[in-house]
This record gives sequence, C-alpha cells and structure tokens, in this order.
Amino acid sequence: MTITKAPNYTNVQAKELVEAYEAETTEEGRESVVADFAAKFGKSTRSIRQKLVREEVYVKKEYKTKTGSKTERKEDIVDSIAKVLEISPDLLSGLEKATKGCLNILRTHFVLAREMLAAKDKSE
Repeated sequence: MTITKAPNYTNVQAKELVEAYEAETTEEGRESVVADFAAKFGKSTRSIRQKLVREEVYVKKEYKTKTGSKTERKEDIVDSIAKVLEISPDLLSGLEKATKGCLNILRTHFVLAREMLAAKDKSE
C-alpha cells in the first residue's frame, strides 16, 4: 500500500501566488503579497516564501546597513579606489583586509584629492 502525500498548494493556488508576486516590482510590494497569501491560504510566510523559491520566482531581500543604505562589498570599494587612482585593482591586493570604515575614508580622500587637482588644473 502506497501512501501519497497531499500537496501543500494546488496548481491554482501556486499560479495565483506566482502571478501576484511577479506583478510586484518593489520589495515592499512583494512582502505584502507574501503576507496576504499567507493569511489567505492559512500558511506561514516562510511556507509562502519557500513555495516561491521552488517556483523559481522569489527575489531575495536587499540587505541594508544599520543606517539604511545599501551594503557594499570590500572588493567593490577597493576597485573604486583603484579606479580613482587609475591603477589596476591587482596592485591593491590585500587592501580588502582593512575595515570598511578605513576603506571608505581612503576612497573619500582620494576622490577629494582628485577633484582638487582637477579644479587646480582648470584654474591655471
């Protein structure tokens, strides 16, 4: 005797959920759809998210810093420093080990120095 497990979501429910989720373009809108369908289907928000993952339509939340700004990888900061200095990022290998705060200070000062030199060149 084979026991078959009843699916958690019918094809109609899955289709309705996916269509509503894909119609949203903002993170807040997508979270609202997840919450609404969790209440509608009597499921947890985690279950709804997992269904969206299985349907290959789920969009991960964008992580933000404590101040609410986008996170930036150290490698990207080092690349931007190399760009300001007009050198290869390979020449700055190992700089990724510095703290983000230190890297941001360096980048800011290099950008300001570059702007000051450009302004000086224009005035001459």
